[in-house]
This record gives sequence, C-alpha cells and structure tokens, in this order.
Amino acid sequence: MLRKVCRWLGGAIGYLLYGLTVLVILLWLLFPREAIRRFVEQSLHGAVPGVRWQIGALHLDLAGGLLLEVVEGYKPDDDSTRLLRMDTLIVQPLFLSSLRSGSPMARYSSAIGRGNLAGTVNWLSGERKLAVTGTVEDLKLTDAPVLDHLIGRAMQGTVSGVFEGNVRLSARELVSFQAEMRVDEGSVGLQQPILGHSDLPFTRVKVLLHGRDGVISMEQGEILSSLFDGRFAGKFSMQGGDLFNRLEVRGVLNPKNALFKWVDNAVALQAFRVQLKENALPFTITGGLMDPGIHFEEYAMQMQTLERELK
Repeated sequence: MLRKVCRWLGGAIGYLLYGLTVLVILLWLLFPREAIRRFVEQSLHGAVPGVRWQIGALHLDLAGGLLLEVVEGYKPDDDSTRLLRMDTLIVQPLFLSSLRSGSPMARYSSAIGRGNLAGTVNWLSGERKLAVTGTVEDLKLTDAPVLDHLIGRAMQGTVSGVFEGNVRLSARELVSFQAEMRVDEGSVGLQQPILGHSDLPFTRVKVLLHGRDGVISMEQGEILSSLFDGRFAGKFSMQGGDLFNRLEVRGVLNPKNALFKWVDNAVALQAFRVQLKENALPFTITGGLMDPGIHFEEYAMQMQTLERELK
C-alpha cells in the first residue's frame, strides 16, 4: 500500500513539475515583449512627463518577475541629451502578500549609477489607487539629470531617504505623500546670484515632506552650508500642469563670513552686521521653482545695498 501511495505521489509531483515546465516554456515563447515595452514606456511618460523613455531589453524570470535593462529617458526633441539611465529595473510579484491583502502587490528595485531605489507597489483596485513605498540610497543627482531638466538648473549631491504615497490611477494625481529626505555634499545653481554667489554649496539638506491632493508641505527643513546655516518650512503645489508651481518657503539664515566674500565695502558690511546683531536673517521664497524670487524681509534694503558693493 505504501509503495502505491509513493508511486502515486511521485507520479503526481512529476506531472506537476512537467506542467510547470511547459507553462514556463510557453510564457517564454509567448512573452509579449513589445506590448509590455510600450506599456512600461507609456507608464514612465505618465509618471515623468516631458521625458521620452526607451527600454533596452526585457526579460521574464522563472518566478514571474520582469527584468528591464538599460531604461533611459531623453529630452523629447534631443536624442543626444540623456536625462536618466536605470541600469536595471526589476519588478517582482508578491504572490503570498497579494493573496493576503486581496490586491496585487509587487516589489521593485532599480540601480541608478551607484545608487538604488527600491520598494513595493500595491494596486488598490477597489479605490482605484496605487500605494507606493520606497527607499532611496546613495543616489547621486549627477546620475539623474532629469531633475536639472525639471527645475531648470544644475544640482549635485547624494540623496537618501524613505517615502510612501498614494496615486489616483484615473488621473495620475498624487493623493497623499510623505517622505524624509536628505541630500549630502552638493550644490544647486541659483537663478539670480546672491551677493555674487551663482550657486549654493551645502554639506547637508534635510526635510520632511507631507502631501495631499497635489500640495506638498515642507517641515523641519535644515541646511548646512559654507555660506550659512539655516532652517526653513513651506509648501509647493504640483497642480495646474506646472511642476512645483506656487512655491512658498519661509526660513532664517545664520550667515557665515564666506557669504560676504565678494562685498567690497567694509563700511556697508559693518553697518549690516550692526543691524543684524545676533539675529538670524529671515527670508521668503515665492513663485515657481523654475523662476523663484527671494525676499529678505526687513533686511531687504540692506541686502540690496550690499549687492551694489560687490567686487
């Protein structure tokens, strides 16, 4: 009897393995690469508009995961200007988690230069939303010049952080979002020089982000720079078709001597220091991120005087 049971189990397992093998072979043979390629490229375009995406190669692994190699984004009218390159993008279904939650879930990871972006995606079909979580590790902004393209200025630094959010699938709108982000050892170009400085170098920038219905709030912002140390908070909107429009930021700076290195009038500089005393320098930034304006509140006239006294 035991021999019959073992023989039956062996035959059943063998038949199951045979069936799975045939299924895998059929998936490989019938894998609709071009259809999936077009779908992924269209999805990337929807997520990051203003960028033309290309996928080098697609593969299906034995666990049903999708491997994309050499995913590149270009300016729509310039094939020679690459804005982003993901060496690999892996999407792996989470079958057990999907069964437990009752909605499709997947794990994703992407290698961008020496940095990594990884997390999970959950399709909330009943709510017609996409829930996304993720971490960013050691992503160099020079490996993602798409950000330079979106904000219209050069940026450098290494990004790390965690984030999560919900996206409304029907309109591809950000419903809710929160993140804790940090950028180390970088710089950002300034649209209008400040006291002769055309870019802002920094040792570290940290900020907490909270968003709902297209409006992102910035809290507990800190910046450490060779020019000043500062704190800031504010908000910006991602509505109306323009990325990061309606920017409103308020904060204070503690200037360092390097901020005034191009000021060529010791008397005017000393008068400014006397007025400032031990106080921090308040500032307000408003407008769009592509062309913001900065105002130094009650010290605006004194800063304008220093601007006229540069070397």
